[in-house]
Amino acid sequence: MISIDQNFNGQTVDLAAGQVMELRLKENPTTGYRWTFVTNGEPICVVVADQYQHPTGPPGQGGEHRWQIKGATVGDCTIALQYGRSFEPNAPMREFGVHVHVTP
Repeated sequence: MISIDQNFNGQTVDLAAGQVMELRLKENPTTGYRWTFVTNGEPICVVVADQYQHPTGPPGQGGEHRWQIKGATVGDCTIALQYGRSFEPNAPMREFGVHVHVTP
């Protein structure tokens, strides 16, 4: 499994068909801020797991959101997310995007 994080923003990731990558992004839902998909890469890529990892420190501290994304079929796609509050849809705080190239 390939693991990617914020450092891969704007880059291209190569996956073999059937291979899974794990995307890890810092998130603090206690403040109302969450990552939401703008585009999840379907049908080339498929999100097979979506999990928020709670922090081990004091309450109110941010944790990490993890998605496992599988290269489902050969081709190219873009995975894009915005970090913001649902009640402020036109004001995302951050954005993340990665181009995925799935090979045979």
